[in-house]
Amino acid sequence: MDHRSFGVDWGDERYPNPTRQGYDVAQVCMNGHMMNSASRGMPDGNKSFCDRCGEKTITSCPSCNNCISGLDWDGPSPEPEPALHCEHCGKSYPWTERKKAAALELFAELLDLDNKQKEQLSQDLDAVASDVPRTKVAAVRIDTLLAKVKDQGADMLKGVLVEVMSESAKKMMWPNQ
Repeated sequence: MDHRSFGVDWGDERYPNPTRQGYDVAQVCMNGHMMNSASRGMPDGNKSFCDRCGEKTITSCPSCNNCISGLDWDGPSPEPEPALHCEHCGKSYPWTERKKAAALELFAELLDLDNKQKEQLSQDLDAVASDVPRTKVAAVRIDTLLAKVKDQGADMLKGVLVEVMSESAKKMMWPNQ
């Protein structure tokens, strides 16, 4: 493949080069919808706003301004999922914070949580979004709360949780899936 076909100056070291190993830069909306996993290599697919939710899109971490990793030019071809945290500064991306807030709000609505319970759940959501020593404890607490929610509410919560949880936390809570 000729690198000039992308219309990007691959001599500029800021841009990943599809002829070398490395990642392209992802373009993701503020709610976590992947717009273009190769925003530098295939800029024709870039969008200023999300076509699913209307939010603006970003290609760099709002906390540290480093690029969001996208397509691995040397790796498997499936579309990568947006990461939950920035690999450069460790901060949660905006979509991670929004999904944790949605889970907290839904739990609070369905279970009428007091402020102390909301604070504990907020800390537990932080823990299950990462692989940290508290992840197992947090997964048990969240699973206990989830068991108190009935039918459709439990399904909605699970759907929100799956989007914010680390892979190890998902395996802890739902080992057969």
